[in-house]
Amino acid sequence: MTRLLALLLVIAAAPPAAALTSDDLFDDGELQEIWVHINARDWTELRANFMENTFYPCDIEWRDFKVRNAGCRSRGTGTRNGIKPGIRIDFNHYVAGQTFLGLEGAVLDNLWQDPSMIRERLAMRLFDRLGLSAPREAHARLYVGSARTYVGVYAIVEEIDEVFLQRQFGHDDGYLYEYRWKDEYRFEDLGSDLEPYAERFEPRTHLRESMFSLYAPIRDLVRAINDAREDDPDFTVGPHLDLHALVTLLAAENYLAEWDGVLGYAGLDNFYLHRAAAGGPFQVLGWDKDSTFAWLHMPPWHNFDTNLLSRAVWADRGLRAMYLDALLDAVAAAGDLDKDALRAYDQIRPAALEDPLVPYSAEQFEEAVADVVRFTRERGAIVRAFVQQLGTSVAGRRAGIAGP
Repeated sequence: MTRLLALLLVIAAAPPAAALTSDDLFDDGELQEIWVHINARDWTELRANFMENTFYPCDIEWRDFKVRNAGCRSRGTGTRNGIKPGIRIDFNHYVAGQTFLGLEGAVLDNLWQDPSMIRERLAMRLFDRLGLSAPREAHARLYVGSARTYVGVYAIVEEIDEVFLQRQFGHDDGYLYEYRWKDEYRFEDLGSDLEPYAERFEPRTHLRESMFSLYAPIRDLVRAINDAREDDPDFTVGPHLDLHALVTLLAAENYLAEWDGVLGYAGLDNFYLHRAAAGGPFQVLGWDKDSTFAWLHMPPWHNFDTNLLSRAVWADRGLRAMYLDALLDAVAAAGDLDKDALRAYDQIRPAALEDPLVPYSAEQFEEAVADVVRFTRERGAIVRAFVQQLGTSVAGRRAGIAGP
């Protein structure tokens, strides 16, 4: 037997390489590269009309994979701009049923409001460690057009959609809503009409169902929040809302000093609601965390008094203890977040310094990263001290103090 024949037999007997999955796309262990093949005129129009949600045809290339005839459009609220546009990709916009690595869509976040470019990725890492449903995320160099023009560092973010629901909950037939900021709303009762709820909660599934099927459960949730008994909000709100998941989310957001989340400065913002198709309580899912790491010394019960739901949580001794426990869980889960921050920084730094469309200087980038690293190293002790100062029965014992 010749050496060549022996080599061919070894190759033939070798197991096939593992197929790539969406986990590889969202692998934050490396800086990904995405190439959006889009007509130059369409790219110019997308940037010129960035406030519109007009889709344009494009091909998406990653590694050796190319998805043809996908759709892309401008996206974002405060981050929308025509210089470095945020992009939403729908793989099935023009070709029904088309997916990429099992995904129906993805977000290319322009990181416009985060000079460090790493806040949201770190926030989602903490969410995941706390057992919260969180989209996967990784950084990427983004290239556009036939000339493969580099347009900067972006974050590839998993869409919260049916594919996400299947991965997180084992089913994809639930009711999913994205909260759309309209005004400073904090769960006040909006009356019997369903239209005010439809204006704020955009359905992402069950789009053809009646207004009653879609919004009566949300109206009932809001009424329950407004009718919550201070001595037992779990009795009135619990059947409509997963309070344990909510308390964990609030603790994570306040640990991270989030100023534009569920307890945002301008009311509710940046979350989804999800409810199983068979009924049961809603779950609040956090989303879009580039406003985190904002205030190192922010009290971890910041804005609790501005929201009807959080006031009910804080007024109940058991739920408040659960919340303080969740804060201590966040302290533990964030123990090595500084290492994650430095790894992300080392990974993206060359690409960030070469970013031609970024709205801040290299010095601002370096300073912002340093602020995030300082936050990750000092926030835990600050939060633990706040919990020790307040203390309740369960949280007090865990913090090493006697509760009242």
